[in-house]
Amino acid sequence: MIVERKHRGDRGISVLATMLPLAGHSRSFQRTAHAADCTTEQRRRDRNRRALFTTLTSAAAKAVSMIAVLLTVPPVLQYLGAERYGLWMTLTSALAMLTFSDLGLSNGLLSELSIACGRDDRERAAGLVASAFFILSAIGVVLFLTFLLIVPHLPWAKILNLSPGAGEHDATDVMVVLTVSLAIGLPVGIVHKIHLASQQGFIYDLWLILGTIISAVLVITSVHYRSGLPWLVGCVSIAPLLTSIVAWVYFATRRHHWSLPRLSRFSTSVAARLLRTGVQYCILSLLMTLGLYIDNLVVGRVLGYEAVTALAIPARIMGLLQGVTTMVCLPMWSANAEAIARGDAPWVRKSLMFLTTTNVGLNLLLSGIVLLGGRVLFSLWLGESFIYDGRIVSLLCLNAVLFSLTGPAFALLNSTQRVLSQIVMYAVFCAAAIGFKLHLVHVAGVYGVLLGQILAYVLFIVIPLWVTVYLMFTREELGWAFSKSPSAAC
Repeated sequence: MIVERKHRGDRGISVLATMLPLAGHSRSFQRTAHAADCTTEQRRRDRNRRALFTTLTSAAAKAVSMIAVLLTVPPVLQYLGAERYGLWMTLTSALAMLTFSDLGLSNGLLSELSIACGRDDRERAAGLVASAFFILSAIGVVLFLTFLLIVPHLPWAKILNLSPGAGEHDATDVMVVLTVSLAIGLPVGIVHKIHLASQQGFIYDLWLILGTIISAVLVITSVHYRSGLPWLVGCVSIAPLLTSIVAWVYFATRRHHWSLPRLSRFSTSVAARLLRTGVQYCILSLLMTLGLYIDNLVVGRVLGYEAVTALAIPARIMGLLQGVTTMVCLPMWSANAEAIARGDAPWVRKSLMFLTTTNVGLNLLLSGIVLLGGRVLFSLWLGESFIYDGRIVSLLCLNAVLFSLTGPAFALLNSTQRVLSQIVMYAVFCAAAIGFKLHLVHVAGVYGVLLGQILAYVLFIVIPLWVTVYLMFTREELGWAFSKSPSAAC
């Protein structure tokens, strides 16, 4: 075995112990792990501290986001009504299916940049950032111009099966606003990846909290003045983008000048390498989106958009619960990449086991709280007008727990750039999930859609994923994870 065997209790205590001491070490977050005088244990403690601090600030950001949802959904729902609110959620889901339009470059950038930052190769890091930024900017411009020409001429009432007077004109305006946010968000979105690759995601999280607060204030103000659905969508989607731009400028001026994209640093060879890696992530993103985010479209088309509201509101809250998994696992992408590049496979295995156990336990606890107090909480939140459905919430909780079981393992596969194996898993899952949902929605309504996803996820994601991870360790593959990667020559 590549990893030294230890008692499981000692392993968990060891990982937890290295994560706890945060006080009095503020400068350690900016100390690079490549320093010649650092021992392996010191690097591990540094890596754990940065990952834990990012997790804590991510938790704070999620808490603020949940509070913002709790405060804004009731007035927005009362103002728009069930059908127009469902229309908003459906259009948002439809546009979310275009997240693959970045050609996977943001995720490819995170993988490549994590290694460059771990080796303190600022010149290479600057080339990666500049190449990714200008490619994504060009893609954003093309998407914006394309949608600007097409969106106003589409028959939205027929496409979305809207009832008379439900807001065909609103649908056109909302799509324009969402398209603008998508076009801007493509290049600006890499600022999050830059922070994560530098293992300083906690800085970005603080800016994210500020953007969420500003967005919530603007939404409530827009409802108060009855500005209309397009203005509401703009408040939700545009304000965070402006905050991200400010965060990028701040990060670059704080001794990270390499993170500002300059045309002189653009490299065709680096761009080509990012595109090759990114296309794989693009395919993976498309498959994930089709399999996981088609629920509102299926329910709206078959059962009507009032049924979308019954699903979308609890799903939005449970989406924040699933965000716990992302919050815990995302910092490990860059941390694992650095550890593997340095040959520290034992740390990788310890972290994987500890995080998986902790993540599942935390999601079970939170799901239990939601199930026990959900009816009361939703009644206090939305009033008696919203009909609480415990079965929908129960299925969403189960889905969140399954997601927590796979999150740390996917982070490991991403750290080692094993994208093809994920593509195969999600291709099978996507086909099965769509088939199950389309069949079961006619049998069991909204419940059938959720059951179809859970069944497909267990059979074609959970089981194959953990078999893959087990084989990685038993075959001692982590030691040469980057030997064939272009980043190995940084």
